[in-house]
Amino acid sequence: GIEGDNTSKSSLSEGITPIYRYADALLFYAEASNKAEGAPNTLAYSCINQVRDRAFGDQNHRLAGLSPEAFDKAVFDEFGWENAFEFKRWFQLVRTERVDEMLAKNAAVGARVNADKANYLFPVPVRQAGLRGWQNNPGY
Repeated sequence: GIEGDNTSKSSLSEGITPIYRYADALLFYAEASNKAEGAPNTLAYSCINQVRDRAFGDQNHRLAGLSPEAFDKAVFDEFGWENAFEFKRWFQLVRTERVDEMLAKNAAVGARVNADKANYLFPVPVRQAGLRGWQNNPGY
């Protein structure tokens, strides 16, 4: 803001600026390659194991030989642990289409959360939609 103006705030001061780290990129690749190829490849294992090696401080917790489903769950869980308290969980649940599954596991949270699928996507900025000829997300 303007010097001496205490009323203006940045998105960072409001706590809504997402910061993605190298570990996030590794886990995104591991998740995406497993889904795209139907099974985890060598690089996908390398990616998740790099995150685990740093987290555990050794190589005694490496993953290998998992089914595609077990690997997907391992990456999902690792992302959750890696990003605890970083306000990324909701977006992970929406991206992986697991909101309903997680809310069913915790009825108390489910009662407080408006998990209407119409609210899962942000609107496309009107100017960008107009420039590209895109339709906006449903509900906007």
